[in-house]
Amino acid sequence: MSQSFAAAGNSGDSSKVWSIRFLLFIAGLGGLLYGIDVGIIAGALPYMEATSGLNAQQLSFIVAAVLLGSVISTLFAGMLSDLLGRKTVMALSGTLFVASIPMIALANDYGLLVGGRLLQGISAGLIGVVVPLYLAECLSASTRGKGTGIFQWLLTLGIVAAALIAIFFSMWLDHVKALGDAEKLFAAKDLAWRSIFWVSLPPGVLFVLGSLIVPESPRWLYRRGRLDAARAALLRSRSLHEAENELLEMKQTAEAESARRGTAGRQTKESFLHRKYVIPFVLACIILACNQLTGVNSIIGYNTTILIQAGLSDVQAHWGYVILTVVNFLVTMVGVLLVDRKGRKFLLSLGSAGIIVSLICAGLMFRQTETSRVDCKDALAAMADDYQDVDVTFDRTVEASRVKGFSLTLAGNVVTKASAEKKQVVLELNREIASAEIVKDETKKSAVVSVRFGGDKAVAEKKLTFDIDDKVIHSATAEGKTLTLGLEKAVSEAKLGEKDRRIVLTFDQPRADGLLTAAGGSGNAITGKAATIVVIYSVGDFNSATNAVRSDDPAAKRVVIKRDDCLPSSAVDAFFKNPFASLSASKGAPLKIDNALITPVPSTQNGWITAVCVFGFMAFFAVGPGVCVWLALSELMPTRIRSNGMSIALLINQAVSTTIAAIFLPTVGKYGYGTMFFTFAGATVIYFITATFFLPETKGKTLEEIEEHFSGHAKGKT
Repeated sequence: MSQSFAAAGNSGDSSKVWSIRFLLFIAGLGGLLYGIDVGIIAGALPYMEATSGLNAQQLSFIVAAVLLGSVISTLFAGMLSDLLGRKTVMALSGTLFVASIPMIALANDYGLLVGGRLLQGISAGLIGVVVPLYLAECLSASTRGKGTGIFQWLLTLGIVAAALIAIFFSMWLDHVKALGDAEKLFAAKDLAWRSIFWVSLPPGVLFVLGSLIVPESPRWLYRRGRLDAARAALLRSRSLHEAENELLEMKQTAEAESARRGTAGRQTKESFLHRKYVIPFVLACIILACNQLTGVNSIIGYNTTILIQAGLSDVQAHWGYVILTVVNFLVTMVGVLLVDRKGRKFLLSLGSAGIIVSLICAGLMFRQTETSRVDCKDALAAMADDYQDVDVTFDRTVEASRVKGFSLTLAGNVVTKASAEKKQVVLELNREIASAEIVKDETKKSAVVSVRFGGDKAVAEKKLTFDIDDKVIHSATAEGKTLTLGLEKAVSEAKLGEKDRRIVLTFDQPRADGLLTAAGGSGNAITGKAATIVVIYSVGDFNSATNAVRSDDPAAKRVVIKRDDCLPSSAVDAFFKNPFASLSASKGAPLKIDNALITPVPSTQNGWITAVCVFGFMAFFAVGPGVCVWLALSELMPTRIRSNGMSIALLINQAVSTTIAAIFLPTVGKYGYGTMFFTFAGATVIYFITATFFLPETKGKTLEEIEEHFSGHAKGKT
């Protein structure tokens, strides 16, 4: 790679080579920040949820805030880069990212967390437009592909880095958890999510400092009439002869554009409806839309669930995700090396063709097993019960504690009142209690409080059980209708929440067989076999899904289905979940089980074959669309509309991504993963046709020569 950059200077001047390398390093850091923005919250969210005291809706909006910020900044990124300059907007985006880190890492309230995540989203939106734009305008024709590809390569590195950071803290927390000290574990989780954000600060600082040093885009300078500054910027990476040739091409393009405008009254029509603008803009939008229609975001986002459904164990599926990210990173590097040798058209054609084959193969693998799956939604819906949460807050004025408190989840709508008395929580029930006991599980460091009711036989046969940390409770006593829990810490408040309709399911083999038997028909044919369950549920216009759980996994978590996990926290979050939905109407809608899909667990061999298909999909995406999409976007757009055109095209990209996210779960629930993979493959055929038959090869051509090609007055250079 360094040899090609040295040759690009064509002058033997090592300072020019190092100038190019420095520019690529700084711009690449922009890709790294973009990747971190995308991937960092996944590792931090579980620990933030455990220690922040925020509810599900607030946490959901903290995740969605990045998308909101990204959409806002993408809309204005082109205008800002035209007004302030590419270099200035790069520095601005880095500054916003740097400012977001202490806001989030030091936050002790919801507002600061949302504000910090919004800044990260705004930063990501600006970076996504301005860095590829800057690289396309600064690099020579011979290195532009490789240089812009490095942005994507480091973007994937950012995602991998975020995953590795999360794994590190997960392993550290497992060590702390083994100590059996709830106080230390809480403090460690609080430190973990804050540290995950702090670790991403150094590349942000380097990006800001580097953005202040790199030269401004020569094409932006030329359009501002700063000819000498444009020449100086070109000379930092080109010989005098190459710089003068590019300046001449800029001049000729500007003169031709001026001549085509004609009279002032025709300027708008010819500026935006001329074929040199319309054709490349439409091509760029099709490529970006098809990039999302490959299903890449859904396949990455639901990768673990997909692999579990294919036959892998939970641990194997998580390692499969790690392999997927590594494949993405390594093959992107191969694409970077090939893009200026083989060309954009070749890589996009190769990548889209490989994606089609990989998706069809994965779809066929799923079709074999999904023909045996059973929908047990009616049997599962019958398990719904009224639940109540009792939120207990420790009195930290009596005893210093990092732990704020805990919640109890009780079924049956039996609690009428909750109160706190020193180191006790007192629960008033609506029926007589016969006995109460604590059953501790030393291996899981947890306890179950089991309450048996008195009275007639029908009532006495029923009981109430709920989980609690075994380090928190030491006794459970009953008298009449009063249940008293003796705790290790002083309590300041015990608050009874509103009742809520939920389903809580421990999916073991007996439960799987029970649901299948209740479903009848084909369900009886697979009883006694290990199976997976995925529940797709909805509240009004919004849907959600549980993670896949296997009946033969004793360590699997309970499946909990409740309204709060489905409803968005705000109108903004609602738009990104389903832009066509009504949040106000959905708030009054009941919880509905759309599908409860129980599928026989395929063999591990089947799982790994499917995983190889998915890894193949990722490899072909990385070598083609992954590397070339940013490049095609910045190269195809003519200079006059490049910045604003890129902003509009990226908004279309976001709209397609949001639509796919809205329809993915309902489609999988109704038709299966096989059908979804076949649909993605069909959409990718459009990608292949566009890349193979309509996209011109831009390898080795200056931006002005590409512009001439679309104007119909190409110079004939190949």
